[in-house]
Amino acid sequence: MLQNILINLNILSKIKPYDKIYINSDNLITIEYSSIFQGIYRFFYNNNREKNLTNLVIFYQTVYSTIDDLLNSQYLNISNPDTINNFIKTDNDDFNKAFSNLTKINHYLDLSITGIHNLKKTYHGDIVTDSKLDIIINNCELYMEKIKKKIKNIDLIREKELNPELIKVSSKNKLL
Repeated sequence: MLQNILINLNILSKIKPYDKIYINSDNLITIEYSSIFQGIYRFFYNNNREKNLTNLVIFYQTVYSTIDDLLNSQYLNISNPDTINNFIKTDNDDFNKAFSNLTKINHYLDLSITGIHNLKKTYHGDIVTDSKLDIIINNCELYMEKIKKKIKNIDLIREKELNPELIKVSSKNKLL
């Protein structure tokens, strides 16, 4: 599932102005490049803006749900730094996999925003579509902030684990 999410986010990042998307029954996104036959093709296959926009919103909800699962996983539980320290010390594969997946999804989520901006250019003048795409962009940015905070906190814990002297120095500074 994560692999399909990353692939779809990467595909979305490649959308150019006036390109359109199609989301098939397997939830895979394809780009319909701007051409003189695009309208005929879309009509023939009953492929319309509303249907694809609804599917796009559903896709991003799946992305957000996956991010929430990763952020709340036991392997990335920063509310208990000892747990992360234990995973770091033991070089736990599950921790590394969860952390890696979180950074990958953040990267591709960021890239996908460019494609969504280009879809906005494609549908310029359609206020409803423009508004829905704005909401997708805003939600992407909110989730990217959540991910950045989690990564920053984990990096701080890792740094303290790798450099225990930092803890001693910072506690001495607090006393001064």
